[in-house]
Amino acid sequence: MVMEAGQRIGRYLLTKKIGKGGMAEIFKAEEEVSGGHRRVVAIKRLFPKLSADREFVGMFVNEARIASSMFHPNIVQTYDLINYGSYYYIVMEYLEGLDLEEFVLVKGPGGLVLPLDEAAYVVHEVAMGLSYAHKGGARPADGAVVHRDISPGNILIDVDGLVKVTDFGIARAMQYASFTKPGVLKGKYEYMSPEYVKGKNFDGRADLFSLGVVLYELLTGENPFAAVMPKEIWEKIVKYDPPHPSKISPQVPKALDAVVSRALSKDPEKRYHTGEEMAAVLVSFFSDVGRDRIAGALGARVARLMEKGEITSTSPSDIQAFLPPDSTVGEHTQEIHLDTLLDLVEPVQVPRPSIRHKPVNEPTTAPVKKKTAKKARPKKRRMLLLIVFVLALIAGGLGYMLWPHPVGYLTVTSTRRAEVFIDGDRIGMAPLHKRPLPAGSHLVEVRRPGRTQAKTQQPNILEGKTTTIEITWAKPKVRKPGKKRIKKKKKRRKTFKKHKRKKTTKKPTKKTTKKPGKKKKKKS
Repeated sequence: MVMEAGQRIGRYLLTKKIGKGGMAEIFKAEEEVSGGHRRVVAIKRLFPKLSADREFVGMFVNEARIASSMFHPNIVQTYDLINYGSYYYIVMEYLEGLDLEEFVLVKGPGGLVLPLDEAAYVVHEVAMGLSYAHKGGARPADGAVVHRDISPGNILIDVDGLVKVTDFGIARAMQYASFTKPGVLKGKYEYMSPEYVKGKNFDGRADLFSLGVVLYELLTGENPFAAVMPKEIWEKIVKYDPPHPSKISPQVPKALDAVVSRALSKDPEKRYHTGEEMAAVLVSFFSDVGRDRIAGALGARVARLMEKGEITSTSPSDIQAFLPPDSTVGEHTQEIHLDTLLDLVEPVQVPRPSIRHKPVNEPTTAPVKKKTAKKARPKKRRMLLLIVFVLALIAGGLGYMLWPHPVGYLTVTSTRRAEVFIDGDRIGMAPLHKRPLPAGSHLVEVRRPGRTQAKTQQPNILEGKTTTIEITWAKPKVRKPGKKRIKKKKKRRKTFKKHKRKKTTKKPTKKTTKKPGKKKKKKS
């Protein structure tokens, strides 16, 4: 390296470019400490677009203070925050290794990204770091610290097999920027929790959901909620239940399926409540091999992967672009560190992000702009307000009618010919197959045509699912001809003949009988 003086940021000497992410450029550097020793650090420079927002800078400084007070073997430590005018540099612990995303990209979709014991070990270590942060870290009185961006890119593994979460605390300010400034920073939507997508309150269990997505990806090589458009991703997170990892990777045991299912539960109450609880379950999947042996095998895997994809040498132009502007150019700046920044910049607490996108299944109507005259009389103002109010009602009604409501399906079967009525309206004759209906409760009546027979049910139609109603009618009684029936018929015929004979015998007696009266004279 030439021009050593130009390659310094304060007391830090830049040595090598590590990479470039969505929020910063990263360099490896050295710091001279007491005793003539050098400490290796990593320095991130935030992009100037993020540094231009004063509110964001206030939150960023506050989060840097929180991150610098967190000391845990599974969390990358933040040493310092340096400011040169509009340039902000984060000085962090350096790890000789790779992030977990490198393993996912090298393996590709389908199958295990890491062996089962190593995958369980990685997630176990991350869960322990999250447990420490969710308890408040070194400042429990300040409350829980939620990472909000747990993903493979923020999980680092070094050549000794140590697993650490990076950007802790800093990611909170980054996510605020991603929601308030579209196009400046894109969040990792595939790892967001359902309550976060819906814009509801969330806590540390949102990080555990994200960690469950990471575990799923390590076991299958696929993200369960991956899609092309952000809206499709959010709908999957809220509604879609991914198949068990064992369906994709048969070597995954059922016990590990249960761990993933609980971590990915849509209801936070059904998830693991703490990272420590989740870590305790994962220990059984690598305890037989031993923690040290697992860490050694994982570290060797990292070293082999680093040899294959070694980063090329850093050019002087890369370092020059990374450095703060020279005072001779015209921008007079001075080096300010974190302790001084806390006095100069008013720290701002990170609010719960207000979701800019439209929550799933919650239709909204566009606000109507009120156009009023500059100097309108009271009567005219009232008329304008009334017109605007009426237009808003019409727009709201049209929006409600045109907005796609949640729909389910109804199937009705009947053992006999019958008519189907839904909510008092005749729909047709049974059987009725997958009739689309709005989700909710409906009154279903099945009637026999031309008869008083009817059966009524009130099913609850679920969104996207089919509800089936089976109507069974009693079979009519059919008299089968038998011997007894034949005998009765014969008896009836015999009695009829007897009556007929009696009538014929009586008739001649009636004719022969003579009425009393005068005797007729015989003609001579």
